[in-house]
Amino acid sequence: MPRYTPSQAHESAYDGLCIQLLSIYRQVGRHFSIICDMQKATFDPPLSMENMRQFGSMSHFIISGATFESFELYKDPLERYWAQFLVGLGASGESVRVRVRISGIYQIILHIQGREIATFTRIDSAAVFGEASGIPKDARAKEADFSDDEKESLRAILSSTHNRNVFENLKPKP
Repeated sequence: MPRYTPSQAHESAYDGLCIQLLSIYRQVGRHFSIICDMQKATFDPPLSMENMRQFGSMSHFIISGATFESFELYKDPLERYWAQFLVGLGASGESVRVRVRISGIYQIILHIQGREIATFTRIDSAAVFGEASGIPKDARAKEADFSDDEKESLRAILSSTHNRNVFENLKPKP
């Protein structure tokens, strides 16, 4: 049975609540806004570096109109949940698909009677629990745990930039 740190359990609870709220708002047709960590977002087609710099580290997306109609939640093959939607970001307003990891959504905001009301605010688990890593110390692999053949195989796998990027994305984010 997997062992979870308090930080991992905390993040999982926030992810579940975020998914439930987004699902409810989508089902009842309630427009909303989200504030996202841009390091956990992707764009298709990719944006230019100049456009990406304009977003900063956090960005606010209003999910209404055509953007609301395109909004959906999905789970990728690695069991990670994402929100995706279309926005007009291109130079001539063409649609760009935005994908945001659920763990990258820090706030959900409703517009009620002319006011913005945050119905969800993620609190950083590392700040709450002071854990630097989501992996229990006794569960981490040590170099001595691998045979020479396994070490050579691991070096070959990590020599690929693509593979290194995949592994980096699998690491829990602080």
